[in-house]
Amino acid sequence: MAFTYNRRSNESVQRRAEGSGRDFEGFLRSEVKLYKPRDGDNYIRFLPPTWDNADHYGLEIYVHYQVGVDEGAVLCLDKMGKDRCPVCEARVIASKQGDEDTADALRPVKRIVSYLLDMKESDRDRKPQAWAYGPTVDTMFCKAGMDRHTKEALAVDDPIKGYNLSFDRRGQGLKVKYENASFDQKSSSVPDEDLDFLLDFPLDQMLRWRDYEAVAELFEGTRRRRRDDDRRETRDRDDARGRDRDRGDDRRETRSSRDDRRDNDRRDDRERGRGRD
Repeated sequence: MAFTYNRRSNESVQRRAEGSGRDFEGFLRSEVKLYKPRDGDNYIRFLPPTWDNADHYGLEIYVHYQVGVDEGAVLCLDKMGKDRCPVCEARVIASKQGDEDTADALRPVKRIVSYLLDMKESDRDRKPQAWAYGPTVDTMFCKAGMDRHTKEALAVDDPIKGYNLSFDRRGQGLKVKYENASFDQKSSSVPDEDLDFLLDFPLDQMLRWRDYEAVAELFEGTRRRRRDDDRRETRDRDDARGRDRDRGDDRRETRSSRDDRRDNDRRDDRERGRGRD
């Protein structure tokens, strides 16, 4: 039987290179591929919304980042109108205690999440992806899609006569900047299979909802680990003190034994002296 080589897709190799095995506790279901803008030039196509009463190709969400020991990202139950949020409750407590750094780290962050196509990928590897970006970036994209003079908006997400978007990404971490956003002058269409994906995996149904208990369990992982570490340190200190006490007792017992032998030797010497007398 002849050997057949099955080439891996660029998507598969890139996913492993980035360590994205989806063990990360995120706010989207695992069926959704996440888009990561490149340094420098990016070229994308926003896909149309499929949820009811949509007035934008992006869905507004609120997210708590760096939650728990795995620094996951969870939807804010309070801001999303679902339930009480344990992270927000902890934020209120931190604020009342004057710990503003912790309170700021626990705040929910507004994001716009959209389906898009990465037009820099090959036709073979190009699949719909989700990208969660900030309101400032969203405003820049919306302005780029409007005529400056007539204020008429382009139907940039129209699957038949929409427009691809170019933008630049500069910097790292907190200093990342998005700039030079512009839509193509010529319209283009989206492949039918990508539109089928939108119907099979509607973005509003791909949000990963957790109930209060699940969010609390994930969030408490950080404090639970700290408490466990504190308990271990306390036990270690107690064990060390116990060993010191044991060594001290051993030394006292040794000294006592030496003193007893010394006293016995002196008594024996005195008895022998009396015998000679």
